[in-house]
Amino acid sequence: MFIVVRFPRPWPVHEDVQFFSVPCEAQTLSIAATKDGRLRLLVQQGAEVVATFQSQPIRIIGGGYVLLNPSWRGNEITLRINGREISASTNAGEVPLVISTNDHPVGVTPSFEDPERASACAEWMTWRKRRFGTPKVAPKHKRRLKTLSEQLAELSRATRSLADLAAIVQQGRPHLIGHLATELRALVYWNGKNYSPLLLRLAGQLDIPLPLYALVDQSVPPTFGDSKLHVKTSEAANIIRTLPSQRLCDLQDWLEGIMLTASYASDVYAMTPGQRGDLSRKDLISKVATTMGSAHYDEDLPIDLELLFRIQGGPNSNEIACFLIYAANIVTAMSSHVLSMAATRILRESLTSKA
Repeated sequence: MFIVVRFPRPWPVHEDVQFFSVPCEAQTLSIAATKDGRLRLLVQQGAEVVATFQSQPIRIIGGGYVLLNPSWRGNEITLRINGREISASTNAGEVPLVISTNDHPVGVTPSFEDPERASACAEWMTWRKRRFGTPKVAPKHKRRLKTLSEQLAELSRATRSLADLAAIVQQGRPHLIGHLATELRALVYWNGKNYSPLLLRLAGQLDIPLPLYALVDQSVPPTFGDSKLHVKTSEAANIIRTLPSQRLCDLQDWLEGIMLTASYASDVYAMTPGQRGDLSRKDLISKVATTMGSAHYDEDLPIDLELLFRIQGGPNSNEIACFLIYAANIVTAMSSHVLSMAATRILRESLTSKA
């Protein structure tokens, strides 16, 4: 079997977690990461365990994508990563193996390299340049302005925090979704003049597009009865095209898209029968941060948020956590792209000035 997978982040993981499972005829292969930096493979036929394999410790370099080639016969499993055979822990012991990984699957063009990225993001690039393109010239009272280097360092730290929080929530710690939402809000939430999200601000100052492939649908579902919820999938967006119908758009296009439409039961919520509400992805991030997270702990809870929270998305998660993890992975990739572009630009300008 050949599989393109991404190592969980951060690596090693904080606690053992299964991150891949696939059926193969009458059997099922599952792959887990262990907190000591190993891969554990399990082949099952129904409830019966047919074969197991635990690798030597692995260290990864790069973005995390690899080509995994597991194979098994009877109760024996062999594993190759990017063509290299991986030893079992019983043979290699504690000797670590360093594996080079990629920011995206090999042979696939990410949105950052799409030749149409600038035109697809033109409207929001103009918005960001108008809103953030001119840095402040004077600080507030008893404050000083940050340099561009300081702001880029902040983005680097925030990106690592975001990746760590997403990984921890994905590993079964949903009580931290408020902290994850708060970090996302600081990077990408905008609403009037009172918000200056770090990622959007730096992208505007440096005139960098933020492209991704997504199913951007702003339409509202048909009217339906009380106590019903229509939730649109988050997984239809990525820095690589995974569906033929995905189109290239800006990150802010996707964040403005409607995440859910709810109709509230009047007898439960004392609202007008059939009253409905739409919630965008960016507003969902803000609501979670301000009602369930480290930004605020409000005395009341938005009804649409409560309805969404009830939808289960896994044994240790829910639909809100699933969306926030997904959004965090996208924003992490966008932030890394901006940091890379900024570093290249600063280096080029430095060399030009010296010449």
